[in-house]
Amino acid sequence: MHSSIDTGALRVVFSSRSGNTEKLARVVSSSLSLPGPRRASDAPPEPGALTFFGFWIDKGAMDAESLAFLRRLDAAAAKAGRTARAALFGTMGGDPAGPRAKKYEKTVREALARECPHLAVVSLQLWQGRIAPEVVESLRALYPLSPAALRSIKEAAKHPDEKDEASAAAWALEVAAPAPAF
Repeated sequence: MHSSIDTGALRVVFSSRSGNTEKLARVVSSSLSLPGPRRASDAPPEPGALTFFGFWIDKGAMDAESLAFLRRLDAAAAKAGRTARAALFGTMGGDPAGPRAKKYEKTVREALARECPHLAVVSLQLWQGRIAPEVVESLRALYPLSPAALRSIKEAAKHPDEKDEASAAAWALEVAAPAPAF
């Protein structure tokens, strides 16, 4: 842990369907020397803390449980007359460096700007994660999957891997580090 990080002002909360986001939430918590992360359904909104919040992409947008939690955090911030701060980390089945990821990030930012006016997103980062088996099966039921789609699903099943975990830990430390004094 970076010695000048005030861990009392940080917390990690997440929503996870297939375990990808939970895995990264545990990495973020550990890298910041925090107690284990809390599920969004069990975490009270604390607008005074920097909330590292993990979500997953569901049909091109932030999952509903995550959006509900961030709305509660926004409402608590409004009631306290302040702005809540969140560092968002998400998982998706596709390539987090690809054009689809940029579209998802834009969709998430627009939804939060519209629905959570008392929430400041200080960082947003996406990582790849395996696609839930029931989602793959529902896709197969709708139409035949192309060889490219099958390759993408196979690649996603390898994530988050050790490289993703190291990247998430470094990201969390960078976001949590205090700004340099001039």
